[in-house]
Amino acid sequence: MKRIAIAVGVLVGMLVWAAAPMSQAQPGGGGCVLQGTAKFTPGLQGAPPGGNFKYSFTGKLTPCHSDPSQTNSPSSGVVSAGAIIKVAGAKYQEPIPTGNGSCAYGTTKGTSLIVWNDKTQTVVSYTTESVTGGVLLNGTQNHFFATVVPSVKLKKVGGAGSYTFKTTRYKGAGGIGTLTFSPKPDPSACQSSSGVKSAGITGFVGIGSSS
Repeated sequence: MKRIAIAVGVLVGMLVWAAAPMSQAQPGGGGCVLQGTAKFTPGLQGAPPGGNFKYSFTGKLTPCHSDPSQTNSPSSGVVSAGAIIKVAGAKYQEPIPTGNGSCAYGTTKGTSLIVWNDKTQTVVSYTTESVTGGVLLNGTQNHFFATVVPSVKLKKVGGAGSYTFKTTRYKGAGGIGTLTFSPKPDPSACQSSSGVKSAGITGFVGIGSSS
């Protein structure tokens, strides 16, 4: 399958957080395989310098493996950014990530929310930057720099009010990851007039702390 490192390393950041891949995970951390989908507005174009865009992301983190010293760590989770979530019957808007770039290169920043299978939660603030420019058939690595933050306030959809999503797992952690983006329906979408509006994301992300 042809793949592309979409300008951004984007959701990865959105994504996630954490330590280096499993073999390098710091105490108190671990790693997960990520599979998800990102949606861009407007669509990403093929040639630099590109332009400003917004995006949303949803994905699954599974399987997850923790540092041997850890017990009762989650085995899976779901992650999202820029999405609408439902809490007690009400809908709330997550902060919408932003970026600048093209299919060849770009940077992004945002906040992602993770809900683990044990019902614990993690809020991640991140920035991303693609390592190399150009559309590559075998994918490229994308760097993201992230920090787990205490909480984020979400605005209620269609009315006044807000909801505070709080971190209850991996407080104070940081992270990195390696992800590959696959434009839908294929890399030729970068050259279309509408650009890439959706992309699949696969890869590995880790999370950890120094204590």
